[in-house]
Amino acid sequence: MNKKYLLIIAVTIFIMVIFYWQDNYFGRGNMQPSFGSYRESVAPVTESVPQDNFTNEVTPSAEAVIGADAEASTTENVLFSNVLNEISQCLQVKNTTDQAAQDPTLSNLLASLQPALGEATVYTDDWAQTDVRYGDGVTKRIRTEINYDNPGNPVRYLQIYKLNEEGIPELEEMDPQYSINPTDEYIASLMVGSDVMLSEKGGRAYFQGGEEMSIIEQNGKLDSFTLTKGNKTLNCISLATGASTCQCY
Repeated sequence: MNKKYLLIIAVTIFIMVIFYWQDNYFGRGNMQPSFGSYRESVAPVTESVPQDNFTNEVTPSAEAVIGADAEASTTENVLFSNVLNEISQCLQVKNTTDQAAQDPTLSNLLASLQPALGEATVYTDDWAQTDVRYGDGVTKRIRTEINYDNPGNPVRYLQIYKLNEEGIPELEEMDPQYSINPTDEYIASLMVGSDVMLSEKGGRAYFQGGEEMSIIEQNGKLDSFTLTKGNKTLNCISLATGASTCQCY
């Protein structure tokens, strides 16, 4: 009787050992994830450089400077296009108004007026002045004016002003041999060793139909003009400053 029970117990233990071995070597192994699937499910990690190693300093590039200049130029061109439209509407002329891509210069203004008024038959230089600052801090204004009382023999007069601390010009005395009809070389010699602060000049243009236009240029750009045709006049100012205004009367 005891041997029978012992045999049953031994068989039972043997069977339990068999199941335990199968569970450890087959069943539990199927539950572990494969390395292939694990690599696919996790995004690859790349080595990164710490951001503290970089500075956030922003320096203006050449492209940025050029871009700023281009933007300012574009603004001037748009204002110039608006002025050309003002001419057309005020004076009722068919000038070209598609000069948005052109700089506000005297030559471009004359080109716009040519279809309506023709080419300017006469152009006169009336005056010019340049403000210069020397190395010692002194600022002067060198001004020339042209007198056309004798159209066949115009006379150019030179005047030199010293600008005081308030910017008020004070006329300096000059030798008459230099103040009347001075040469361009002499005027240029007065500016040697200085920085040009402002350059302006004024003149007049006359057209075939009797139209008259007075012009002021500043640093090579058109600053203001007054154009009269018949009983209509258009006056535009401050074109060089970007705050242009026109008045038609």
